[in-house]
Amino acid sequence: PTPLFLVLLGARLVYGSLAAAIQPAATAYVADTTDEASRGQGMALIAASGGIGTIVGPAFGGLLAGLGPVLPMYAAAGLALLAVVITQARLTEPARHRDSDGKVKLGVFDRRISPYLLGWFVVFMVFTAVQVITPFYIEDRFGVIGREAVTRAAMFALLAMALVTLVVQIGVMQIFRLGPRILLRLAFFIFGAVLLMLGVAGELWQLYLLYAGMGLSFALAAPGLNAAASLSVGPREQGAVAGLLSAAPAFGMIFGPALGGAVYRVAPTLPMFAGGTAALLLGVFFLFVRVPEPSPAG
Repeated sequence: PTPLFLVLLGARLVYGSLAAAIQPAATAYVADTTDEASRGQGMALIAASGGIGTIVGPAFGGLLAGLGPVLPMYAAAGLALLAVVITQARLTEPARHRDSDGKVKLGVFDRRISPYLLGWFVVFMVFTAVQVITPFYIEDRFGVIGREAVTRAAMFALLAMALVTLVVQIGVMQIFRLGPRILLRLAFFIFGAVLLMLGVAGELWQLYLLYAGMGLSFALAAPGLNAAASLSVGPREQGAVAGLLSAAPAFGMIFGPALGGAVYRVAPTLPMFAGGTAALLLGVFFLFVRVPEPSPAG
């Protein structure tokens, strides 16, 4: 097992170092190929594609694992090669933006984008903190007994969240052109309210409904944060801001699980109340941030 573990660890490290470029490259490509008016819609599709992968991936991998334990790995490699072929054949390189002053320098504390990086950090820190304690919360708060029953309840809750996110990003966001300002203000207030209500919920149907509400808040926050940051910088800075937008959620995911577990030991409902308060405070914060809006001409 030790050599196998080391091989898997090495493979994951290589994957992380290379796959980390996919999200910022895709986000920058959308920024380069959309006008300001449709920027939010394009960012919603990018976020929805990740949601689809989150839903389909585990089911597809589990199905293939039943045919062979390493078959999912070969299938993933095959899909990656297929993506390379499609990318080379179908995507055209957008107009390159030349920087006459040298390399683009865009920092985390750049005041144009720091509010949106903070938003991504808080969203994923709170979300992963809540996600990691969900099975324990279902058992302790809702009285669900047994591993299979707890797993089933957690699966339904997360599925409700994922489905609402996809429906909003693929459907609603493509019909109604909501600007980043309204998206952010709605997203964090909904997120905060849902978490606070989750702290007092006592029935499983309430759990499922509130997780669906969490999916709605995420569906609004993702394109709102990405579009606002993209509109805040110039054309030649799109790649740089896309990289930072991809790094901020990962940074939040580092702290979320450990923080959620530690706070849960104090009181099972405390992660919900603390996360809800943080989200509401961020919603108030965005009331005073000058969030850029797309120009009427696009």
